[in-house]
Amino acid sequence: MRAQARVSLLGLVVMSATSCGGSGVVPPPNGSGGSAGGAAAGHGGGAAGTGGGAGATNASGGATGTGGGAAGAGGGAGATSSGGAGGHAGTAGGGGGAGSGSGGTSGSKGNDAGTDAAPIPCDPLAQTSCLSNERCSWIATSATAGHAVCLADGTVGQGGACAAGAYGEATGFDNCRRGLACANGQCQPICKISPDSCGAHFVCTTYSSVFYSNGTSVAGVCAPTCNPLTQARDYDGAAACGSPSSPTSALPALGCFGKSVFTCAKVVYPNNKSDAPAAGPASGGFFLNGCAPGYLPVLTAMTGSTQTICVALCEPGPTSVGSTAQAAGVTPYTCPAAGAASPHECRYWWWLQNTTSASFPDALSNTMGFCIDYTKYTGDRTGAGTTPYPSCTALSATAHSYDATLTDAQYWGCQPYPTPPADGGVQ
Repeated sequence: MRAQARVSLLGLVVMSATSCGGSGVVPPPNGSGGSAGGAAAGHGGGAAGTGGGAGATNASGGATGTGGGAAGAGGGAGATSSGGAGGHAGTAGGGGGAGSGSGGTSGSKGNDAGTDAAPIPCDPLAQTSCLSNERCSWIATSATAGHAVCLADGTVGQGGACAAGAYGEATGFDNCRRGLACANGQCQPICKISPDSCGAHFVCTTYSSVFYSNGTSVAGVCAPTCNPLTQARDYDGAAACGSPSSPTSALPALGCFGKSVFTCAKVVYPNNKSDAPAAGPASGGFFLNGCAPGYLPVLTAMTGSTQTICVALCEPGPTSVGSTAQAAGVTPYTCPAAGAASPHECRYWWWLQNTTSASFPDALSNTMGFCIDYTKYTGDRTGAGTTPYPSCTALSATAHSYDATLTDAQYWGCQPYPTPPADGGVQ
């Protein structure tokens, strides 16, 4: 892993698990902070319902909205922003009280005595144990704890805008329909983590407050993949990951974040741009979406530093001592355009990848780059020594001073990784 030896690509402790080994981590709907240690399991609240309250740690959204409210006598929790459920199951016959929010439905199994029955546990993947007009949903009681129980079916379908309430038995759930869950303000299918059960252009991703409790993930939610350079959503090409337009803000609500697999996630730190410290939990580490869109937490501030910084993305162009025009990237995706002025140079993404991996190279290896101030780093290919990193403009495109296979310009990430010959031989 040449890049990890030369530039500290910090290890990511993530909660997502995908069949392709990626780690696109997106924020949960009710605003949880990320898990302790490395990258967060996501954070940032879902969109609040009208009149909704504040979300949790590092969050702006997450609310119950106007339609919710407690159920009538014998009922359980009311619904979130759309009005949703009335009282949950009672212990015996008789009618349960209707939910107090507008649109609330009657309790599914009222009881004569008016006392609440124990919640009915269920399987969110199979949607079992619940009545036909119910869904197996997750109630988040804290940022890292909760449980799956039967609730009255929600009102928002796949792809629709959703909201989730604040943590707690009576509020910590969303308003999505059966088989769906709220992630990044959008209802998407509940999925199996391994093997990944999502379709093309989606990744099954886990969250710190959705289907996750005390270190165990019960299920995930399908998150759309995207291009971190262009910020386009893969399945439909929507700009800014399909962020809803806002008449009051030019800032996108969603961005493309990740490590080896990139997914659309909540934008929580729009001001964390080139070389700014990446946001992270108080316990240390960093969030995968701890930077603004178009920036990723992939480098430390300098050799010897433990501070992870936000690194601007760029479109690289072959650069060497005889070809210097594209050292800062290709228009419009250049380092200066992203606020990373000289001496930042745009180096190829493959330089931060494991070149021995079975998945290498991928679609981004030779098409996306990152802006690095090479003057802040020292070492050789093993990370040892104090030799300053060279500028791409000083490297030969033919010499092999560092590696028998890669030229000097290739070795330092200044040119595309060479494509193996069709016969599988060594170039």
